[in-house]
Amino acid sequence: MLLCFGIATLVFSLTAKVSLSFTNQNNSTIKFQDSTANAGILSTKDETHGVSWLDFNSDGKPDLWITPHGYRSPNQPKGAKFPSLYLNIGGGKFKNIISQVWPQSGVTGDSHGSAWSDFDNDGDPDLFVVTGAQAGYGQEKNFFLVNNKGKLQEQATAWGLDFPLGRGRAPLWLDWNKDGVLDVLQLNDIRPDGRAPTTLFRRLKSAFQNANAVVGLQTNQASDFAQLADVSGDGKQDIVIHSPAKYPQKIYDTTTVPFRDITGRLPAHQFASDAVIADFNNDSYPDIFLPRNRLVRVPSVHQTNANLTLAKLVAFQREVGVSFKTSGNVTFDFRTSPVTEIITEIGRSEIFIGSQGKQPGKLGFSLSPQDPTVRGMKPHTAGVDAGLYIGYEPATQTWTVRLSSPKYKLVHLVIETAQPASNLNRIGFSQLNLSQFDLPDVLLLYNPTTKQYVNRTQGSGIGNPLLAHTVVAGDFDNDMDVDLYVLRGYESYSLPSVLYENLGNGTFKVVPNAGGAAGRHPGFHVVTQMSKTIFGPCVAVADYNVDGFLDLFMGSTVLRATQKTYTGTPHQLFRNLGNKNHWVEIDLQGVASNRDGIGAKVLLTAGGVTQVREQGGGMHLYGQDDQRVHFGLKNNTLINSIEVYWPSGVVQKMYNLPVDRVMKIVEGNGMLRRGG
Repeated sequence: MLLCFGIATLVFSLTAKVSLSFTNQNNSTIKFQDSTANAGILSTKDETHGVSWLDFNSDGKPDLWITPHGYRSPNQPKGAKFPSLYLNIGGGKFKNIISQVWPQSGVTGDSHGSAWSDFDNDGDPDLFVVTGAQAGYGQEKNFFLVNNKGKLQEQATAWGLDFPLGRGRAPLWLDWNKDGVLDVLQLNDIRPDGRAPTTLFRRLKSAFQNANAVVGLQTNQASDFAQLADVSGDGKQDIVIHSPAKYPQKIYDTTTVPFRDITGRLPAHQFASDAVIADFNNDSYPDIFLPRNRLVRVPSVHQTNANLTLAKLVAFQREVGVSFKTSGNVTFDFRTSPVTEIITEIGRSEIFIGSQGKQPGKLGFSLSPQDPTVRGMKPHTAGVDAGLYIGYEPATQTWTVRLSSPKYKLVHLVIETAQPASNLNRIGFSQLNLSQFDLPDVLLLYNPTTKQYVNRTQGSGIGNPLLAHTVVAGDFDNDMDVDLYVLRGYESYSLPSVLYENLGNGTFKVVPNAGGAAGRHPGFHVVTQMSKTIFGPCVAVADYNVDGFLDLFMGSTVLRATQKTYTGTPHQLFRNLGNKNHWVEIDLQGVASNRDGIGAKVLLTAGGVTQVREQGGGMHLYGQDDQRVHFGLKNNTLINSIEVYWPSGVVQKMYNLPVDRVMKIVEGNGMLRRGG
């Protein structure tokens, strides 16, 4: 270990002060502007399964990675389905360069979560993408894309990260043994055969090796994603593994081998969909915010516009349905799997049209009111006879759809009408009251005296149920505390995002319209459930225009059906309009530690307030925030001190530093070190 006993007073690679233009002059107000169109970021018909901010070309400007669920090559029947890598070319504009850097072959399959890191310490970011192993019933190798002079080369098998049995959900880069190179944790769902659980891969000289037996990692439950944070209060980062639905978090202290299970330090909360681990009350200890969302399989129907209706029909020993009035043709479409595009909810032989029960030639079909065979409905016994029954009544121009089943049956139906539809009625169920299924979000504050987390939700201003799906955090108004931005989602419901402004003591207030970042919802918001993982909107934070204020990018949502793909919410880039408050941003570069500085802790003191940030790689549900460390400074024009606690044991201290700029701090420069 390297122990510091000297004090550094020099910050290396200090950039020039950035000239700012302020739109919002109120120091306590957060305002965003939708800048997607100007940025040149185009929405696609692919569902977004992850977004990351990274500096791909090392020019100091954050670039944007957008990855879909599943990759396809151009020679497949449906054509190419690639991720996007938007290079930040300045002036608030981006250029998609994926065709210049993506491998020509060898990267197709059921891709899930991804994470960027400089695993080989060569100064550029590399990418690890995990795959789903055919829903856990087969095998499929991961993708490990090593950055070689700006070209991504697939090397998963060569490095031992192919892991074909792993039902991957997301990766987490970390250096658990403090040897200066990054290891990687692959979070996995449970396979039906019980093999290939969540696995920690240790980096060796030229390969990665399964280290579960060495570290005593035992995760027999499904895992969605993981984060690094000092939840034990000992100054060292722990691994926090987040699991879906009914499973609570799992926490490991990595300071000993085997790892020590310290899950009991955190009160168990089910149905947590994401997490933010940050210091909300400026006591230098990390607190935890858990958004929660319980997806319940009950029937619902939602008319997103005059010509489009989404219906989730759930029948068990009963009949449910929907009726509506329209004068033109009607298309009935059915949700498919996002990857295989094979419908599993219902077959053609289970669909009966008109009084004679005509069956369609394919899944996804259009019917005309002029066709006499669509009139009436085939006689059947509700809840006994199984099938989806469709019929038309010419006298009232009314279409009726009924799902009947003696066993559990779920059908996601998309109804698109050529003419506006009206008189939408539910059959066999009432309007869905989302509040009866939603759960309040949870705020846990760390008590350094008892070394335990205490539920402080009541009175914090954030306890209202939101149907929260994912969350990011940052000091969006640069007033020296951490704010929260929550994305919300439920099947077929369009829900605006919520922005909580921190009042400085761990209590929050809602910013109206999320400060302009509530989001555009021109159609519908779709959250589909695959296995135990809920796919929905994703978000990541970065100061993309390097003006000192944190911005937001929200990925698109779509519904893939048998006939077409329906767009829900588009890609949205929200630029922070800023205020008069000062700031500083820090790029960490490890030397004895890993180059990304993952595992480092930064303390900044200004105006009598000490703020803390942990470098954990920026990971959360389906998102990776920019690894550049950001501090708001309010009206302070001088930083009293910055302290960096590196994973290697080196401690750097710097004093009397300027504000409103990006600093690069290289580990150990100007330091006296002692080997030990």
